[in-house]
Amino acid sequence: DPEFGTGSQCNYFFSHIVGWNVAAIAVAIIPAFTVWFVLVSFREFPFFSVFLIALNIPMSFAFVYFGLQQSNQNCISDLSSVEDAIYFSITTFTTLGYGDMSPIGSCRLITSLQALLGLLTIGAIPSIVVSSVISGK
Repeated sequence: DPEFGTGSQCNYFFSHIVGWNVAAIAVAIIPAFTVWFVLVSFREFPFFSVFLIALNIPMSFAFVYFGLQQSNQNCISDLSSVEDAIYFSITTFTTLGYGDMSPIGSCRLITSLQALLGLLTIGAIPSIVVSSVISGK
């Protein structure tokens, strides 16, 4: 039986407890702040609002992927670091998908949702540009 603070107990703490807390913070707080800011200031700062959304969605999903991977959920193939999670999240958000990493099991639903959000967000940019030009802002 290992002592507390050694080997397997430390790995369990960081992989399960910290991993899920980081994912929960990323999923709940960061997007909630972004949505609040966008709702409050979209008319005044449309480009900045879309930029915030386009930045926060991939970063939030990256933390979700990394948290799931750290809790041994085997969510993404070949995912081993935060940088890999950010890379995978950005390629999923932009629907680029190089094919070097792929979702496994139930994470396919999460990545599909992220790709759909990416299409909607990237598709909103021309609409905002045209509406700003028409309104003279």
